Amino acid sequence: MPDLTSVHVRPNETGVIRIFAMDMPAQQAKFQNDPMAMRQVLGVDDIDPTYVDIFPVSDLEQLGLAGYLIEGCGVPESSVALERDRLNAVTGYVMLVHSRAFGGHEVTLASTLPLIATFNVPATDWSGEKIETQSAQPYTSTRPPPRQARAEARRSGAIVFTVLMLIILAIILMVVL
Repeated sequence: MPDLTSVHVRPNETGVIRIFAMDMPAQQAKFQNDPMAMRQVLGVDDIDPTYVDIFPVSDLEQLGLAGYLIEGCGVPESSVALERDRLNAVTGYVMLVHSRAFGGHEVTLASTLPLIATFNVPATDWSGEKIETQSAQPYTSTRPPPRQARAEARRSGAIVFTVLMLIILAIILMVVL
């Protein structure tokens, strides 16, 4: 029986990437893209394969696994720097499992794959400074009263209708004459 790597995933966990080494033949590693195989190899009942990446490290060429985590996954370079040598030494296939793969559920992985590393991806800071320009303020333009707005809409509609009727009349006259 292979050694199991036990990893706890907290409920509603976000922004965590776990990297597992896949020390197996290429055909077997490619087969792990099947959701049933993922469940079995990670030892979980349910997983969303959309948030699991399986690929050979050789596909990353000069970028390497460390570069992929920084450039492709948004892991801070300072976090990867501590593990860079170990990450760049990885060969063969790897499985990157994003915390969203578990749908916010608390699970304990009983993986038959060795865990290489775990990284936290910082959440996007959506805060910003208050915009002070006049155009950014709500209701900066004067709003016409509802009756005036309806009257303007009717007037615009009447003009468009009249123009269309004149065009149709002109076409009919050209055909007849």
